[in-house]
Amino acid sequence: MIPGHKARAGWAPDVGMDDDAGSDGRLVQKVRLKHLFPNEASLQRIADAVARMHRVVESGYILGKAYYLRRLDALLSANGGAFDHGVASALEAEFPLTDAQFEDWLDVASTDLERRRGRPLKDEKKQRFERLDLVYSDVAQLGGLPTTKTPCTNLSNAKGYAAQQMSVAYCNNVHAHFDAYPKRLAECRFVQILTDHLQRTPTLRERQEAEGRARRAVVHLLRGQDPTQDCPALYHAWLTEHASKLCPPATRANNPDWRFYDQKARPERWLPYMVMINRWLEAADHPRLLSPLPLRTSFVPCHLRLCTQGLWDLLVPNQDAMKRPRRRWSDCRWDGRLATALAPRPSPQCTVSLDGVARTAASRRTRCWVR
Repeated sequence: MIPGHKARAGWAPDVGMDDDAGSDGRLVQKVRLKHLFPNEASLQRIADAVARMHRVVESGYILGKAYYLRRLDALLSANGGAFDHGVASALEAEFPLTDAQFEDWLDVASTDLERRRGRPLKDEKKQRFERLDLVYSDVAQLGGLPTTKTPCTNLSNAKGYAAQQMSVAYCNNVHAHFDAYPKRLAECRFVQILTDHLQRTPTLRERQEAEGRARRAVVHLLRGQDPTQDCPALYHAWLTEHASKLCPPATRANNPDWRFYDQKARPERWLPYMVMINRWLEAADHPRLLSPLPLRTSFVPCHLRLCTQGLWDLLVPNQDAMKRPRRRWSDCRWDGRLATALAPRPSPQCTVSLDGVARTAASRRTRCWVR
Protein backbone atom coordinates (compact mmCIF):
# COMPACT_ATOMS: atom_id res chain seq x y z
CA MET A 1 0.00 0.00 0.00
CA ILE A 2 1.02 3.60 -0.45
CA PRO A 3 2.38 4.97 2.84
CA GLY A 4 -0.37 6.71 4.76
CA HIS A 5 -3.10 5.62 2.34
CA LYS A 6 -6.17 3.65 3.38
CA ALA A 7 -7.86 1.28 0.98
CA ARG A 8 -11.22 2.52 -0.30
CA ALA A 9 -14.12 0.81 -1.95
CA GLY A 10 -13.78 0.56 -5.71
CA TRP A 11 -10.06 1.27 -5.63
CA ALA A 12 -7.91 -1.85 -5.87
CA PRO A 13 -4.48 -0.97 -7.24
CA ASP A 14 -2.11 -3.67 -8.41
CA VAL A 15 1.06 -4.33 -6.45
CA GLY A 16 4.14 -5.55 -8.29
CA MET A 17 7.80 -5.05 -8.97
CA ASP A 18 8.54 -1.90 -10.94
CA ASP A 19 11.66 -2.38 -13.11
CA ASP A 20 12.04 1.38 -13.57
CA ALA A 21 11.93 2.09 -9.84
CA GLY A 22 15.50 0.94 -9.26
CA SER A 23 17.81 -2.00 -9.00
CA ASP A 24 17.01 -2.71 -5.34
CA GLY A 25 13.74 -4.40 -6.37
CA ARG A 26 11.45 -2.75 -3.83
CA LEU A 27 7.72 -3.27 -3.90
CA VAL A 28 5.94 -0.29 -5.39
CA GLN A 29 2.30 0.68 -5.59
CA LYS A 30 0.67 1.07 -8.98
CA VAL A 31 -2.45 3.19 -9.07
CA ARG A 32 -4.95 3.84 -11.83
CA LEU A 33 -4.71 7.43 -12.94
CA LYS A 34 -8.49 7.83 -12.88
CA HIS A 35 -8.45 7.17 -9.12
CA LEU A 36 -5.98 9.98 -8.54
CA PHE A 37 -7.92 12.35 -10.82
CA PRO A 38 -11.60 11.39 -10.62
CA ASN A 39 -12.54 14.56 -12.49
CA GLU A 40 -13.04 13.73 -16.18
CA ALA A 41 -11.97 17.23 -17.19
CA SER A 42 -8.60 16.73 -15.47
CA LEU A 43 -8.12 13.34 -17.13
CA GLN A 44 -8.90 14.79 -20.54
CA ARG A 45 -6.53 17.69 -19.97
CA ILE A 46 -3.75 15.28 -19.02
CA ALA A 47 -4.44 13.11 -22.09
CA ASP A 48 -4.32 16.18 -24.36
CA ALA A 49 -1.09 17.34 -22.72
CA VAL A 50 0.54 13.94 -23.24
CA ALA A 51 -0.47 13.87 -26.91
CA ARG A 52 0.74 17.43 -27.51
CA MET A 53 4.05 16.86 -25.74
CA HIS A 54 4.72 13.66 -27.68
CA ARG A 55 4.17 15.48 -30.97
CA VAL A 56 6.49 18.29 -29.91
CA VAL A 57 9.24 15.89 -28.82
CA GLU A 58 8.98 13.90 -32.04
CA SER A 59 9.24 17.12 -34.03
CA GLY A 60 12.20 18.19 -31.90
CA TYR A 61 14.12 15.01 -32.67
CA ILE A 62 13.49 15.32 -36.41
CA LEU A 63 14.31 19.04 -36.43
CA GLY A 64 17.56 18.50 -34.52
CA LYS A 65 18.69 15.73 -36.85
CA ALA A 66 17.95 17.80 -39.96
CA TYR A 67 19.71 20.84 -38.50
CA TYR A 68 22.79 18.82 -37.48
CA LEU A 69 23.13 17.29 -40.95
CA ARG A 70 22.69 20.68 -42.62
CA ARG A 71 25.43 22.22 -40.51
CA LEU A 72 27.70 19.25 -41.28
CA ASP A 73 27.14 19.74 -45.01
CA ALA A 74 27.94 23.45 -44.70
CA LEU A 75 31.19 22.77 -42.84
CA LEU A 76 32.22 20.08 -45.32
CA SER A 77 31.59 22.45 -48.23
CA ALA A 78 33.70 25.14 -46.58
CA ASN A 79 36.49 22.59 -46.07
CA GLY A 80 36.51 21.37 -49.66
CA GLY A 81 34.42 18.29 -48.94
CA ALA A 82 37.02 16.76 -46.60
CA PHE A 83 36.24 15.63 -43.08
CA ASP A 84 38.93 16.20 -40.47
CA HIS A 85 39.41 17.18 -36.85
CA GLY A 86 38.67 20.82 -37.69
CA VAL A 87 35.18 20.02 -38.96
CA ALA A 88 34.57 17.79 -35.94
CA SER A 89 35.72 20.54 -33.56
CA ALA A 90 33.39 23.06 -35.19
CA LEU A 91 30.43 20.70 -34.76
CA GLU A 92 31.50 20.00 -31.19
CA ALA A 93 31.44 23.71 -30.36
CA GLU A 94 28.08 24.29 -32.07
CA PHE A 95 26.31 21.22 -30.60
CA PRO A 96 27.38 20.75 -26.96
CA LEU A 97 24.56 18.22 -26.31
CA THR A 98 23.38 20.11 -23.23
CA ASP A 99 19.84 20.43 -21.93
CA ALA A 100 19.71 24.03 -23.16
CA GLN A 101 20.47 22.96 -26.74
CA PHE A 102 17.64 20.42 -26.83
CA GLU A 103 15.26 22.85 -25.17
CA ASP A 104 15.97 25.27 -28.01
CA TRP A 105 15.01 22.53 -30.48
CA LEU A 106 11.75 21.96 -28.62
CA ASP A 107 11.07 25.71 -28.46
CA VAL A 108 11.41 26.10 -32.22
CA ALA A 109 9.37 22.93 -32.84
CA SER A 110 6.48 24.31 -30.77
CA THR A 111 6.63 28.09 -31.14
CA ASP A 112 5.98 30.46 -34.00
CA LEU A 113 8.84 32.95 -33.73
CA GLU A 114 6.68 35.81 -35.01
CA ARG A 115 4.16 35.25 -32.21
CA ARG A 116 6.64 34.33 -29.51
CA ARG A 117 6.02 35.91 -26.12
CA GLY A 118 8.39 36.47 -23.23
CA ARG A 119 11.80 38.04 -22.96
CA PRO A 120 13.44 39.15 -26.21
CA LEU A 121 16.13 36.79 -27.48
CA LYS A 122 19.77 37.80 -27.57
CA ASP A 123 21.33 38.29 -30.99
CA GLU A 124 23.22 34.98 -31.05
CA LYS A 125 20.26 32.95 -29.83
CA LYS A 126 17.89 34.79 -32.15
CA GLN A 127 20.06 33.93 -35.16
CA ARG A 128 20.20 30.29 -34.07
CA PHE A 129 16.42 30.20 -33.69
CA GLU A 130 16.00 31.71 -37.16
CA ARG A 131 18.28 29.05 -38.67
CA LEU A 132 16.35 26.33 -36.86
CA ASP A 133 13.04 27.78 -37.99
CA LEU A 134 14.27 27.85 -41.58
CA VAL A 135 15.21 24.16 -41.35
CA TYR A 136 11.81 23.41 -39.84
CA SER A 137 10.06 25.13 -42.75
CA ASP A 138 12.12 23.23 -45.33
CA VAL A 139 11.48 19.85 -43.70
CA ALA A 140 7.78 20.66 -43.28
CA GLN A 141 7.49 21.39 -46.99
CA LEU A 142 8.89 17.92 -47.69
CA GLY A 143 6.31 16.36 -45.35
CA GLY A 144 8.75 15.40 -42.60
CA LEU A 145 7.25 17.75 -40.02
CA PRO A 146 3.74 19.13 -39.41
CA THR A 147 3.11 22.41 -41.16
CA THR A 148 1.31 23.82 -38.11
CA LYS A 149 3.43 23.68 -34.98
CA THR A 150 2.00 22.02 -31.87
CA PRO A 151 1.82 24.56 -29.01
CA CYS A 152 3.30 23.78 -25.60
CA THR A 153 0.82 25.83 -23.59
CA ASN A 154 1.18 25.10 -19.85
CA LEU A 155 3.90 22.53 -20.65
CA SER A 156 7.05 24.56 -20.14
CA ASN A 157 7.88 22.43 -17.11
CA ALA A 158 7.47 19.20 -19.07
CA LYS A 159 9.55 20.66 -21.91
CA GLY A 160 12.50 21.06 -19.56
CA TYR A 161 12.28 17.41 -18.51
CA ALA A 162 11.95 16.33 -22.16
CA ALA A 163 15.13 18.24 -23.01
CA GLN A 164 16.95 16.32 -20.26
CA GLN A 165 15.71 13.02 -21.69
CA MET A 166 16.86 13.99 -25.18
CA SER A 167 20.30 14.88 -23.86
CA VAL A 168 20.56 11.56 -22.04
CA ALA A 169 19.47 9.69 -25.19
CA TYR A 170 22.16 11.33 -27.33
CA CYS A 171 24.92 10.91 -24.74
CA ASN A 172 24.06 7.28 -24.00
CA ASN A 173 23.96 6.54 -27.71
CA VAL A 174 27.54 7.78 -28.08
CA HIS A 175 28.84 5.87 -25.09
CA ALA A 176 27.05 2.62 -25.91
CA HIS A 177 27.51 2.39 -29.68
CA PHE A 178 30.52 4.39 -30.80
CA ASP A 179 32.95 1.45 -31.05
CA ALA A 180 30.64 -0.31 -33.53
CA TYR A 181 30.96 2.50 -36.10
CA PRO A 182 34.71 2.42 -36.89
CA LYS A 183 34.74 -1.36 -36.60
CA ARG A 184 32.03 -1.77 -39.21
CA LEU A 185 33.69 0.70 -41.55
CA ALA A 186 37.08 -1.00 -41.18
CA GLU A 187 35.55 -4.43 -41.77
CA CYS A 188 33.86 -3.17 -44.96
CA ARG A 189 37.06 -1.55 -46.29
CA PHE A 190 39.31 -4.48 -45.41
CA VAL A 191 37.07 -6.92 -47.26
CA GLN A 192 37.00 -4.60 -50.28
CA ILE A 193 40.80 -4.26 -50.25
CA LEU A 194 41.17 -8.02 -50.00
CA THR A 195 38.74 -8.51 -52.90
CA ASP A 196 40.71 -6.11 -55.11
CA HIS A 197 43.96 -7.80 -54.14
CA LEU A 198 42.74 -11.33 -54.86
CA GLN A 199 40.71 -10.24 -57.91
CA ARG A 200 37.98 -12.61 -56.84
CA THR A 201 35.37 -12.98 -54.14
CA PRO A 202 37.04 -13.99 -50.85
CA THR A 203 36.03 -17.23 -49.23
CA LEU A 204 34.15 -17.17 -45.96
CA ARG A 205 37.32 -17.95 -44.00
CA GLU A 206 39.31 -15.21 -45.76
CA ARG A 207 36.49 -12.74 -45.17
CA GLN A 208 36.33 -13.58 -41.45
CA GLU A 209 40.10 -13.19 -41.11
CA ALA A 210 39.99 -9.77 -42.78
CA GLU A 211 37.14 -8.62 -40.52
CA GLY A 212 38.99 -9.86 -37.44
CA ARG A 213 42.10 -7.90 -38.44
CA ALA A 214 39.94 -4.82 -38.98
CA ARG A 215 38.42 -5.05 -35.51
CA ARG A 216 41.83 -5.51 -33.87
CA ALA A 217 43.24 -2.53 -35.78
CA VAL A 218 40.37 -0.33 -34.61
CA VAL A 219 40.83 -1.46 -31.01
CA HIS A 220 44.51 -0.42 -31.20
CA LEU A 221 43.47 2.92 -32.65
CA LEU A 222 40.87 3.59 -29.96
CA ARG A 223 43.44 2.78 -27.28
CA GLY A 224 45.78 5.43 -28.68
CA GLN A 225 48.17 2.87 -30.16
CA ASP A 226 49.51 2.25 -33.66
CA PRO A 227 46.66 0.64 -35.66
CA THR A 228 49.09 -0.95 -38.15
CA GLN A 229 50.69 -3.23 -35.58
CA ASP A 230 49.83 -6.90 -35.98
CA CYS A 231 48.24 -6.01 -39.32
CA PRO A 232 49.40 -7.11 -42.82
CA ALA A 233 51.01 -4.47 -45.00
CA LEU A 234 48.11 -4.78 -47.42
CA TYR A 235 45.94 -2.62 -45.16
CA HIS A 236 48.56 -0.13 -43.92
CA ALA A 237 47.82 2.49 -46.57
CA TRP A 238 44.12 2.68 -45.75
CA LEU A 239 44.75 2.75 -42.00
CA THR A 240 47.34 5.50 -42.31
CA GLU A 241 45.02 7.64 -44.43
CA HIS A 242 41.83 7.18 -42.43
CA ALA A 243 43.04 6.73 -38.85
CA SER A 244 42.50 10.43 -38.06
CA LYS A 245 38.93 10.27 -39.45
CA LEU A 246 37.70 7.40 -37.30
CA CYS A 247 37.92 8.91 -33.80
CA PRO A 248 39.09 12.05 -31.97
CA PRO A 249 42.76 12.35 -31.02
CA ALA A 250 43.67 10.64 -27.76
CA THR A 251 43.80 12.93 -24.74
CA ARG A 252 45.58 10.44 -22.48
CA ALA A 253 48.36 8.64 -24.31
CA ASN A 254 49.34 6.46 -21.35
CA ASN A 255 45.83 5.24 -20.61
CA PRO A 256 44.47 2.67 -23.11
CA ASP A 257 40.94 3.10 -21.73
CA TRP A 258 40.88 6.88 -22.08
CA ARG A 259 37.96 6.83 -24.49
CA PHE A 260 35.46 5.48 -21.96
CA TYR A 261 35.83 8.51 -19.70
CA ASP A 262 36.04 10.91 -22.63
CA GLN A 263 32.84 9.55 -24.19
CA LYS A 264 31.04 10.10 -20.90
CA ALA A 265 32.50 13.53 -20.20
CA ARG A 266 32.50 14.96 -23.74
CA PRO A 267 30.17 12.96 -26.01
CA GLU A 268 29.90 15.92 -28.39
CA ARG A 269 33.51 15.23 -29.50
CA TRP A 270 32.58 11.75 -30.73
CA LEU A 271 29.22 12.40 -32.37
CA PRO A 272 30.59 14.02 -35.60
CA TYR A 273 32.71 10.93 -36.29
CA MET A 274 29.69 8.67 -35.81
CA VAL A 275 27.62 10.71 -38.26
CA MET A 276 30.39 10.81 -40.87
CA ILE A 277 31.19 7.10 -40.58
CA ASN A 278 27.51 6.31 -40.94
CA ARG A 279 27.48 8.30 -44.18
CA TRP A 280 30.42 6.31 -45.54
CA LEU A 281 28.71 3.06 -44.59
CA GLU A 282 25.52 4.18 -46.30
CA ALA A 283 27.47 5.06 -49.44
CA ALA A 284 29.02 1.57 -49.36
CA ASP A 285 25.53 -0.03 -49.13
CA HIS A 286 26.29 -1.57 -45.75
CA PRO A 287 23.41 -3.86 -44.77
CA ARG A 288 23.43 -2.82 -41.09
CA LEU A 289 23.26 0.88 -40.32
CA LEU A 290 22.96 2.44 -36.89
CA SER A 291 21.36 5.76 -35.97
CA PRO A 292 23.91 8.24 -34.57
CA LEU A 293 21.19 10.90 -34.25
CA PRO A 294 18.41 9.03 -32.41
CA LEU A 295 14.73 9.56 -33.11
CA ARG A 296 11.65 8.27 -31.31
CA THR A 297 12.70 4.66 -30.88
CA SER A 298 12.70 2.20 -28.02
CA PHE A 299 16.17 3.47 -27.10
CA VAL A 300 14.75 6.94 -26.45
CA PRO A 301 12.62 7.52 -23.32
CA CYS A 302 9.02 7.80 -24.55
CA HIS A 303 7.36 9.12 -21.44
CA LEU A 304 6.53 12.60 -20.24
CA ARG A 305 7.87 13.76 -16.88
CA LEU A 306 6.29 16.43 -14.71
CA CYS A 307 6.94 17.67 -11.21
CA THR A 308 4.21 18.89 -8.87
CA GLN A 309 4.65 22.44 -10.18
CA GLY A 310 4.08 21.14 -13.71
CA LEU A 311 0.85 19.44 -12.66
CA TRP A 312 -0.26 22.65 -10.98
CA ASP A 313 0.38 24.66 -14.17
CA LEU A 314 -1.45 22.06 -16.24
CA LEU A 315 -4.53 21.39 -14.14
CA VAL A 316 -5.17 24.72 -12.43
CA PRO A 317 -6.43 27.06 -15.19
CA ASN A 318 -6.84 30.21 -13.10
CA GLN A 319 -3.74 30.46 -10.95
CA ASP A 320 -3.89 34.19 -10.36
CA ALA A 321 -7.06 33.83 -8.30
CA MET A 322 -5.55 30.99 -6.26
CA LYS A 323 -2.18 32.43 -5.32
CA ARG A 324 -1.22 31.79 -1.72
CA PRO A 325 1.91 32.49 0.26
CA ARG A 326 2.36 28.71 0.19
CA ARG A 327 0.68 26.61 -2.45
CA ARG A 328 -1.07 23.50 -1.20
CA TRP A 329 -2.51 20.54 -3.04
CA SER A 330 -5.83 21.09 -1.27
CA ASP A 331 -6.17 24.41 -3.12
CA CYS A 332 -6.52 22.46 -6.38
CA ARG A 333 -9.71 20.74 -5.13
CA TRP A 334 -8.43 17.40 -6.39
CA ASP A 335 -9.11 14.12 -4.71
CA GLY A 336 -6.99 13.81 -1.58
CA ARG A 337 -5.50 10.55 -2.79
CA LEU A 338 -3.03 12.34 -5.07
CA ALA A 339 -1.58 14.17 -2.10
CA THR A 340 -1.42 10.86 -0.24
CA ALA A 341 0.33 9.16 -3.17
CA LEU A 342 2.98 11.85 -3.07
CA ALA A 343 3.27 11.63 0.72
CA PRO A 344 4.79 12.50 3.08
CA ARG A 345 5.53 15.98 1.77
CA PRO A 346 4.60 16.87 -1.81
CA SER A 347 7.15 19.25 -3.23
CA PRO A 348 8.42 20.43 -6.64
CA GLN A 349 11.03 17.66 -6.43
CA CYS A 350 8.36 14.95 -6.77
CA THR A 351 8.18 13.74 -10.36
CA VAL A 352 5.34 12.27 -12.37
CA SER A 353 5.81 10.38 -15.63
CA LEU A 354 3.00 10.25 -18.19
CA ASP A 355 2.86 8.28 -21.40
CA GLY A 356 -0.88 8.00 -21.98
CA VAL A 357 -0.74 4.23 -22.49
CA ALA A 358 -1.31 2.30 -19.27
CA ARG A 359 -2.67 5.22 -17.23
CA THR A 360 -1.26 3.87 -13.97
CA ALA A 361 0.83 5.40 -11.22
CA ALA A 362 3.58 3.85 -9.14
CA SER A 363 4.55 5.42 -5.84
CA ARG A 364 7.90 4.90 -4.18
CA ARG A 365 8.70 7.00 -1.16
CA THR A 366 8.12 10.64 -2.19
CA ARG A 367 8.17 9.95 -5.92
CA CYS A 368 5.24 9.06 -8.13
CA TRP A 369 5.38 7.64 -11.65
CA VAL A 370 2.10 8.05 -13.56
CA ARG A 371 1.61 6.14 -16.78
